[in-house]
Amino acid sequence: MRFITLLLFIAFTVLACENSDTTAKKEEGENQVTKENSDVDKNLPEPIQKSGSGLLEFNNGNKWLANPETSEGMLMMQILIKGFFETDEENRNYAELTGELQYQCNYIIKNCSMKGESHEQLHSVLHPILEEIKLAQNALSYEEADASIQKVNELVKEYFLYFEVKEAV
Repeated sequence: MRFITLLLFIAFTVLACENSDTTAKKEEGENQVTKENSDVDKNLPEPIQKSGSGLLEFNNGNKWLANPETSEGMLMMQILIKGFFETDEENRNYAELTGELQYQCNYIIKNCSMKGESHEQLHSVLHPILEEIKLAQNALSYEEADASIQKVNELVKEYFLYFEVKEAV
């Protein structure tokens, strides 16, 4: 049953994120923020490489623009994980947390309106998050589940390093 659900989720992700080449190229320029005649902040972190994901990098030294729903889902994941680890170990509900994290990922995917390179950069963060949630769900020990949940938290923090919220029109 989980396998079928996972396959449906992957299929939904691929279909939801599918863009035509011409639309992606046309809208790529709309999603990139450029600041002419400004110095690149020298305190920005270097691009990072995550296992199993693509290179996450800045947009010419600037953060990528993300739609509000994406940042809302990421923020909710951060809040959920923080609350989880603040709970006494004997009262932690791993199934509930991973279900909520999965729900937030589904929310992000369903409401994705990003296009072009910013969309691809989002995938560099979102795919490893989905993998870690699955690992946490299938973990054989609390320690394994905690490690995967911590990795999700690190990936969410990295999202906020590389993305900013696009204001609603």
